[in-house]
Amino acid sequence: MKLYCPNCGEEIPKKDKFCKYCGKPLENLESEKNLSFKGLTTKYHSLNPNDKVRLKNLSIILIIAVIVLASIGAIIYYTALNQTVDLGSEGKFNLPFGYEVDEENSNNDMLLMNNFKELTSIGIIPGVDNQQDYQAITGYLLVGQRNVYINGLSVTEEHYSAPLSFYKDQYKYYVVKEGKQLTITALMSNDLDWSVQKSDNPVNIIISTLH
Repeated sequence: MKLYCPNCGEEIPKKDKFCKYCGKPLENLESEKNLSFKGLTTKYHSLNPNDKVRLKNLSIILIIAVIVLASIGAIIYYTALNQTVDLGSEGKFNLPFGYEVDEENSNNDMLLMNNFKELTSIGIIPGVDNQQDYQAITGYLLVGQRNVYINGLSVTEEHYSAPLSFYKDQYKYYVVKEGKQLTITALMSNDLDWSVQKSDNPVNIIISTLH
């Protein structure tokens, strides 16, 4: 923290006993915080009127700039949180934050979304996929199955694993909501923090906002 002489407002070293500019003793003064504040106040009052006006205008401009930047950031964040993806007859849902729709690899049979930061891909297939030979085709082994509740809706979750694959874990969710049937598949390289029952989980967001 810079210190300023409370008498003349000049910057002074912390260990000086006297101000080298005006000679005022600096021992037994207030705390460093108060000394710094009083010195800055003295320095401000020593400015000529024009400099004070310029400093005041600069402060106002900086405050306005901070408010504008914060507002723009909030708008971008809010827009990203509420971007809607249209599935046609199967409804719409909010795109999870951090995910992008893969336009190149999506088609009428599947919508694909990627989160490159977390190395997670999510595919949405219209209808309920009850494929019996899923394990044989994909090479993933079923390691767990359960029913979970997402926003009051009962959803079947299947957990598959392929330790030698880049996407080591895969979760499949069978969803029936308001007459809409979907199979949601989530592929990830690491599922240590994966919990579909958390409100910020991407599959949770898709199911909860589906309408």
